[in-house]
Formats: sequence, structure tokens, C-alpha cells
Amino acid sequence: MTDWPKVRLGDVARIQGGHAFKSAEYGRAGHYVVRIANVLDGKVRRTDETFIEIAPGSQLSRFVLNRGDLLMTLTGNIGRTALVDEGVLPAALNQRVARLESQPQFLDRDFLRQTLGTQLFKDHVAERSRGAAQQNISTKDVGDYEFPLPPLDEQKRIVAKLDQAQRQIDQLTSNLDLQLAAVGDFGRAAVNEQIKQGQLPEGDLRSSDLDISSTADRVTGGWPIVPISSVCRVDWGNTKLTKKSYVEDGKFLAVSAAGGDGRIGHAEHAANTPVLSAIGANCGRMFLPTEDFTAIKNTITLTPALGVTTGDFLFHLMQSIQLPIRGAGQPFISKGDIQEFEVSLPPLDEQKRIVAKLDEVQQELAALRGTLDKRRSLALSFRERTLAAAFASDL
Repeated sequence: MTDWPKVRLGDVARIQGGHAFKSAEYGRAGHYVVRIANVLDGKVRRTDETFIEIAPGSQLSRFVLNRGDLLMTLTGNIGRTALVDEGVLPAALNQRVARLESQPQFLDRDFLRQTLGTQLFKDHVAERSRGAAQQNISTKDVGDYEFPLPPLDEQKRIVAKLDQAQRQIDQLTSNLDLQLAAVGDFGRAAVNEQIKQGQLPEGDLRSSDLDISSTADRVTGGWPIVPISSVCRVDWGNTKLTKKSYVEDGKFLAVSAAGGDGRIGHAEHAANTPVLSAIGANCGRMFLPTEDFTAIKNTITLTPALGVTTGDFLFHLMQSIQLPIRGAGQPFISKGDIQEFEVSLPPLDEQKRIVAKLDEVQQELAALRGTLDKRRSLALSFRERTLAAAFASDL
């Protein structure tokens, strides 16, 4: 073990909390207000267009951020860190976000950044956190962290080693992410290919094969083109229910625009009824609950017509097409657009054959995805081991 002296973080770094800017003073020009939600993925990122005017030399100018500033969240997902770059400037530090500046005669800035990524620091933050619904720590809590401090030359050597290891890990995880994305693309391509390959020759389809022949006004590749509303009942999820309606010991699954993420006391839909996320970040995603459930606000359910289609096929079909999404800042899908949207529908027996083939493909893809996920986890755990070795003077 190292004989480096232990120091208190607050003695070798300045820790500054942000200012409680008043939302009534926000505008669309000036300094971008950096809040908790902007501290993401190691970088400060804009998530909205919220600005504040700060006059040069005013009392508020001490909260103006600079390129390379190291920030940390003090509320919610506490201890998350990020560096400020040119893309977010000019910017200002909001409350519940801290700026950490190393004293250069004692502490290298990059060594400070690496220190905040160690499991020991994460454990310290977790122990000091307070609050039931939302975790909080203070700048004093952060400053009270004690850690062994090597000489500056040794700090820089460690940082160089860690940065080299990080580049290797980033390359590995990037390659794995590309492979995972390729798996997802292959899955979607498999759906399209199965539907394309399964199309019957022109004229081979008899009207008796489908209960919805009266609604099909034209035929493509032997299959009728029909509006979705003719093969399933298109409904909003229960608009009176939100995530606040969830109950801890609910007997049934609750499905929101984010998927099956809660429990509820009653079921309004049968298992294998497709659910479409109709608004927000997941807009356009399809979910297929495997148990009876209730869909809440911001979802659209598609209950398959008996003898015409199945929930499984409808789920795959909806994933293979480009749905009509409206809105820029907040994407959404309207019920009317879905009802009128047209699809090519094969006979029921052909639908079942396609689903069986796709299920085989999905099982193989799930196994591959699991292998890639394990490799990615190993790469990330290697980073933790490298950090631990560095701070034990074993690197």
C-alpha cells in the first residue's frame, strides 16, 4: 500500500455551489443556465433553451463558467460529473450543481477528475446523502472526502496511464455498442424481409381468406392494403390514469409511454395486445405485454380483430413501418393518424408462419445481445479495477 499522505478534498480544491437563479428572469439570450439535467455522460449538454443575463463585473459574474470547469451534481443522481466545453458557453452555474477547482500547487485538475470517478468517492457520497424521495449532498460533504494524495509528478503519471486505459475501454465499448446496434438493425431487417419474402404472387389471394376484404380497396404483391383500424381497434390508453395511479402490490401490469414500468389494481387489456408509445422520448416504440394489463395516459392500444390478425403479428408489423410522428420539440402520434395508416396484410396462416420465423430470429439475437452485454460490462469493470490499482499505487 502507498504511504501517500491523506488529505481532505476541501483543503486542496475549491468547491463552489451554484446560484439560485429566478426562473422569472430566464430569457432566450445571455448565459446558458447549467442545471442538474445538463450534467450528462461526462460532458455538459444543452437540453433546453434557458438563459440568464449576467452583466460583466456584477456579483453574479462569479457563477460564470469557463471551458474545462469540472462540475458535479448535488441533488438527484448525486456525484455525477462533467466537463464544460465550448459548445455550452457562455454559461452560468445554477443551484444544486457544484464547480470543483483544484489548487494547482497540490492537486492536478485531471487527477481530481479521476479521483471523483473512484468507487471510494462514490461510496463516500452515498454515505453522506440525505433525503427520501430525492438524494442530496452539500458542498461540505464533498469537501470532507479524504484520500491519499501522491506528489504532482506521480499524479500526472497516473492520469496518463488511466487516460490510456480509458481510450482502450472507450474503443472496446464503442465497438460493442456498434455490434449491439447492428443486432437491433438486423432484427428490424428480419421483420421487413419476412414480410417481403412472404408476399404472395399477384392474384393468388382470395377474398374469402380475409374477413376484412370489403375494406381493401387495392392489392400489393398479392396482399390487400388496408387501414390499421380495419384489422384492430385503436384506442387511447386510459387518459385518467398516470404513473401516480400505480400501486406497489398491484395484481396487474401497468404500461406507460416508457413501457411496462409499474403495477396497478385492475386490467383493461388482454396479454399480447400491442401498445404504442404516443408521446415523448419513446414515441413510436412498440410494446407487447405478455400478461393482462392496463395502459395509461400517452399510449395507444391496438386490440387485434379476432380471425383477422394476432397481437404478435401486429406488433412485428408495426415495428417494420415508419409511423406518422408529428411535433419537433415533443414528438407525438395521433390516434387518427394511426387509424388511417395503411398496411399490407397477409392471410392469417401466413401471419403465423412469419411470426414463428421471427421468434426464432429474435431468440438467436437475444443470445447474441446477452453475450455482447456481458463483454461491455467486463470492459467497464476493467476501468474500476484500473482506478482502484492507481489509487493503491499498484498501477
